[in-house]
Amino acid sequence: MAQSGPADQMINSQAGTKYWQEADASDNGMLGGVLGVAGFASVSRIDLQGSRTFLARLGIGAKRGRNLVATALDAGAGIGRITEGLLLHVAEQVDIIEPVSKFTDPLKDKAGVRHIFNVGLQAWHPPRV
Repeated sequence: MAQSGPADQMINSQAGTKYWQEADASDNGMLGGVLGVAGFASVSRIDLQGSRTFLARLGIGAKRGRNLVATALDAGAGIGRITEGLLLHVAEQVDIIEPVSKFTDPLKDKAGVRHIFNVGLQAWHPPRV
């Protein structure tokens, strides 16, 4: 039977937020409790390196001959692994959208973090500039 209406009508954002509010503010929590090697969450930095390489090909980065972008946005930031591992190195300032404040609290005083919006992406509206 074909589904009628938009596909996102089946998304329960309240249930999703509740799930993440109960998750640990750690790599293990972000991975859904899946343990890697020796009981510790295993997070590869290959994705960060691939993103850095892609941006470098566009002339974006901190190294000589490249430029920083004025602002980057980490949407659904979780504990800020992408913010800290990538965006703060390629942007002058980073805005963060993440509905669970316990994940973003450690990022509040981080140099380069401009705004933290503790709302779901579906409720966020870019500020007018």
